Amino acid sequence: MSNHNPMNIATDFAKATGGTARKVVALTDKGPLNGFKKFLSRGSMIDMAVGVVMGSAVTAVVNSIVDNLISPLIGMIGGVPDLSGLLTITFNNSTVSFGAILNALINFLLVGVAVYFCVILPINKLRDLYCYPG
Repeated sequence: MSNHNPMNIATDFAKATGGTARKVVALTDKGPLNGFKKFLSRGSMIDMAVGVVMGSAVTAVVNSIVDNLISPLIGMIGGVPDLSGLLTITFNNSTVSFGAILNALINFLLVGVAVYFCVILPINKLRDLYCYPG
């Protein structure tokens, strides 16, 4: 036999059996591990991983800005730095806090704006610069 490469072993086996071992070649060529390897090595998968890491980093920065800048400014203007205590309804020991929802919406919008301007827009400009020079 030639070497320990599965394709070579399968080819040698097919030759030794008079060509009746075609399924072995097909299984080694299109096996589930080969497909999984192709899936992981695609560019979109790598882009997604970079996006997740960058998104979580930007989220931490935006959360800090909201907690340390925007909420205190709201507190200076409105007298309450955290909106989660506003518009609270309690019924049968269950509490609905519309202020907490408003806090989460503000946070979400700021994270979305920051991710767009700090990650997506620069990556798109770099991609356009390298893909379409001139």
